[in-house]
Amino acid sequence: SAQFSSNNLADALKVLTPIARQGAGIIRLVIEDNKVLVNILLDGKISSATVDAVNTLKGRTAVNINYLQDMLSTVKDTQLVIEFEGKSAPLAFHIAEDRAYVQLIMPMFVKWDE
Repeated sequence: SAQFSSNNLADALKVLTPIARQGAGIIRLVIEDNKVLVNILLDGKISSATVDAVNTLKGRTAVNINYLQDMLSTVKDTQLVIEFEGKSAPLAFHIAEDRAYVQLIMPMFVKWDE
């Protein structure tokens, strides 16, 4: 899992939204040591923003920016936890203080440069 501020992720998406709208609207999330990289690949170029995180998981997934923004509009000013297993498993977003709250977002299938 990775924990981060919902506001920080929302701010990162605001910066990247105009670029995402030019393409397919796919956001790539790369979870690394103490950060979540929020990437958009458009015309062979990567645009990126970084969100500070506390994580016990490393991984990557891709989601539709609209679904992610819709979810974030319901959880302002909170610490979010993201969990997922495997490339095709849904992403589970929890509020850190309220594990009963969960929103699922299905991932998008994208080609990753290995």
